[in-house]
Amino acid sequence: MRVADLTDLGLRPLSVDGPGSDRVLRWVYTTDLPDPRAFIYGGELVLTSEGWYDGSVESCRRFVGALIDRAAAALVVGDILHGSVPEPIRELAEAGGLPLLFAPAEISYNALSQEVTERISADRQAEATATAGEYRQLITALVTGEGSAELLTAMTRQCGREAIVLSGVGRVVARSSDEYQLSSAELAAVMRGTLTAVRLPVVIHLDRRTVTVYPIGRRTSYAGHLVVDGDIAGFKARQRRVIDETTDLLTLSLLADTERFWQRHASARELTQILADTDITEPALREQFRQFGCDARRPTVVVSLTTTDPPRSGSGAIDLVLTVPDDPQECVVLTTQEPDQSMLVFVPWDLGADAFAEALAGKAQLVAPALHGATIRVGVGAVEDSIRGAVRAAQEARHLAGAQATQFAVATARDIDTYVGLLAQVPPRRRTAFHRRVLGDILAHPTGDEQLRTLEVFLRHNGSWQRAAEELHVHVSTLHYRIERIESLLGRDLATLPDRVDCLLALHLLRQENGA
Repeated sequence: MRVADLTDLGLRPLSVDGPGSDRVLRWVYTTDLPDPRAFIYGGELVLTSEGWYDGSVESCRRFVGALIDRAAAALVVGDILHGSVPEPIRELAEAGGLPLLFAPAEISYNALSQEVTERISADRQAEATATAGEYRQLITALVTGEGSAELLTAMTRQCGREAIVLSGVGRVVARSSDEYQLSSAELAAVMRGTLTAVRLPVVIHLDRRTVTVYPIGRRTSYAGHLVVDGDIAGFKARQRRVIDETTDLLTLSLLADTERFWQRHASARELTQILADTDITEPALREQFRQFGCDARRPTVVVSLTTTDPPRSGSGAIDLVLTVPDDPQECVVLTTQEPDQSMLVFVPWDLGADAFAEALAGKAQLVAPALHGATIRVGVGAVEDSIRGAVRAAQEARHLAGAQATQFAVATARDIDTYVGLLAQVPPRRRTAFHRRVLGDILAHPTGDEQLRTLEVFLRHNGSWQRAAEELHVHVSTLHYRIERIESLLGRDLATLPDRVDCLLALHLLRQENGA
């Protein structure tokens, strides 16, 4: 029952109609206490005969102010005691946005209270029945549906809000309709806002829309996020209830989705043995992969990865890889027979191994908090003439990535053919000793950071004074002075190729050791 419904009971509004007329009545409270603040909890319809009114504005301010401060729904007054409604009550209620209604003398407060109470009780019973029905519909969608998408569709049907389910690292798991789409930039903004939020739900304002993000199964291996269109501040109570119930059920739904994912890829296990069987020709191998949904005639990359993530985690390393392609359903995941329990992912991808590695590295940086400290090493190879050749290239690149000291590292077959690949084969102690021997005097200098930056920029521009000075935002003569100072500290001549190469390698090893 709402304030606006009170006119059906013979009450007459005294304040100007406003947003308060739509307030829901929680209960009825009759009082003539001068200050009823201690007995108002919010949402009450307060009935008073103004027995507390002593003719002063202060008494009105105390009584009406208490109702406003405690968020009473409305105030009902009469004129039996004073012959009319005191004008200060009208003014204060109007100023405070408190709906004020007049009860004629023939209306008994006792009868009015009983009638309103009965209607409120009937509304609560109807709401409880509707809630049970809504929950049954959601449960039915969970049990009989094909996963989270069916549950989202049921939620949207009940509360009118479109939504998307994201995995813990931002992969789109399901959406309420095909029409509701978020761009790559919007998804990145959602993940950035979610992972940096102090608490959830959190409201995130995007360029074209505002969304509210709810946690799903927090601190579990199948954690995810429910992204609901709109600002939670504008959600009605029924909408919030339906969304909360859906979020609870999505915890189970995501677990079921994860199990279905691994069951689907478990059927492709025999591909591991087929890869190892060198008697199977390349055409026959490609046909076997095609039967499992991976058509190597399309541009494809092979991703080899290891992780300290718990096995079969739906929000870990595998899930991170699956955030890159447009359709993760087209990927094939294999567990290899290598001692390090590495995994292979075959991904349809048109842009080549380097572009995939770059995109994956960007995703990993964005969602690093969602990886919960897991160490991930990734190698990427492109399928060209041979599937086995691409697998070997990806595995070798992964071993190369293993030399890096960061939480996430990715390398491609091209990195193997550079000095980066060569240095990865050098023992860590030797690498550390080399960069300390070459750069030690700079590292120990008070302005060492600035000098390292100058040296790095100068070498990156292949000794071009003009280009290096422009990037450093200094005059060329200043750059000359800095380089002379660096050469003096290092005992090197940067005009010679051998000294430049030594410094370049030392800088690379230093950055690698520091995780940069």
